Amino acid sequence: MTTQRKARSVPWLDRSLIIGPYLCLCTTEKDYHAVLDYLKVPAHKRRPWVGKRADATTHLLENQDHGLVAVVCLGDVSRRSPVDVAALLVHEAVHVWQAFCEDIGEKSPSDEFEAYSIQRISYQLLSAFAQQSRRRAQVRKVKDQQR
Repeated sequence: MTTQRKARSVPWLDRSLIIGPYLCLCTTEKDYHAVLDYLKVPAHKRRPWVGKRADATTHLLENQDHGLVAVVCLGDVSRRSPVDVAALLVHEAVHVWQAFCEDIGEKSPSDEFEAYSIQRISYQLLSAFAQQSRRRAQVRKVKDQQR
């Protein structure tokens, strides 16, 4: 009995074996600039939120406090299908993975390491998109009710 109580009182550690770059998803230009403000990126070093001919863009930054930071920006996808949005985010996840490998000097990761890593990055981006989409829908609903 004592062993069980003791085991429950010991905090479990994070199970991640590899900690990748800081990662965020910006679905508005305002959010993108807020992130760059937080990271103290000077105005003259800021690139456009989403590239001119792109629906999504990954910005890779080196930050003194955070190390490698990946800021994934997703433009207006209101006319895109959910599958299109997922494909865009998986595409950007691959860019994040590539930058991470370069950052840690990994030249030939195993197939499984690569697949699991891209799966995890994609999952994080898709989850963030779903959460932000729900939040926007709730705000619209409140605004509609106030009219």
